[in-house]
Amino acid sequence: MCTARLKIKNTKAVKYVCAESTEDSAVAKCSDGYISGFPVEAGMVSFCDAVVAEEYREFLNKWYSENERKNHYDDYFAKFFAESYNSLPAYQREGGDFIEWTNPDSNHKMVMIASGLGDGFYQSFWGYDAQGDICELIIPMVNPSLFETV
Repeated sequence: MCTARLKIKNTKAVKYVCAESTEDSAVAKCSDGYISGFPVEAGMVSFCDAVVAEEYREFLNKWYSENERKNHYDDYFAKFFAESYNSLPAYQREGGDFIEWTNPDSNHKMVMIASGLGDGFYQSFWGYDAQGDICELIIPMVNPSLFETV
């Protein structure tokens, strides 16, 4: 994956603005403000709201208590990613790059996506339409400076 996009409104983005962190959402603060973006651990990003994120944390805590010494990716999620690859091989690497997962405890869904450069720190951007409304959120996962321009 090189970019993840969450469509919020079915209009076309005409400009993008960095999704700035707030005191409540910032993962780090520096002397001149908050650092915008989010850290990635285990090479995965996801789209979900705060309720679904908390339900996911609860699912993982329960899963680990029932599956000591196991790895949640290798021993649980890998099969879902493999199924995704088998369904849509033209759009992802072998083994799978994305899923829409349903939490079996709440039936809420979340999208999980392999991050382009793996672990690290990623920024996200709000896409605004011609009316000035937010229509999407994007996460570029490839650093353009890594590629030569032609």
